[in-house]
Amino acid sequence: MNLIFFVSLCTLLWLVPGGTAYAQSLKYDIYIGKRVMGTLDAVCSEKQDKSRQYRLETHIKWPLLHISSLMQATYDAKGMYSASVQQWLNKSLRESSSVAKNSQGYRVEFPMKEEKRSLTGLINYSVSCLYHQEPTRQQSIFSERFGEYCTMKTLGEGRYELTMPDGKKITYTYANGICEQMETKQMGQHVVMKRVSK
Repeated sequence: MNLIFFVSLCTLLWLVPGGTAYAQSLKYDIYIGKRVMGTLDAVCSEKQDKSRQYRLETHIKWPLLHISSLMQATYDAKGMYSASVQQWLNKSLRESSSVAKNSQGYRVEFPMKEEKRSLTGLINYSVSCLYHQEPTRQQSIFSERFGEYCTMKTLGEGRYELTMPDGKKITYTYANGICEQMETKQMGQHVVMKRVSK
């Protein structure tokens, strides 16, 4: 295993406010080969005004390495309102991005790259939603990390394949509308994320 592999893995995985009317918390173990190497906590909370907040927190530990990431997205009745992604290596910030709604659409920023871009239209589904809502009618899904849309392909029997902008493919498996498993490959390694909470 090497540092590049673990950093690449974390880029794929991705606060319950006051007045919460509903909250759903999902927990996953991350397997690399046959070993559990990390965890993912996915929380979706809905307030009484029907706004929703998604929070995905990932931790992968290896001798001398601790890679963590945090993805958050807030939706109102019209679609995504804001989102952010941060990734740390041994507590040092390596990557960050933010999405903010404005009158023209959205402003996407990558502070560590000093890069900014604009996006028109409304975002109604994104990577942060994937764990709580089966993408039954989604042909493209917005990536908070990349700041652009990814292609979603239906494989049948509750299985879907997401192609990221960098070409990596991830397979999601659902039961009763909830993500039960994610599979991908990183630098030749088979990576599986399995739901452990019911």
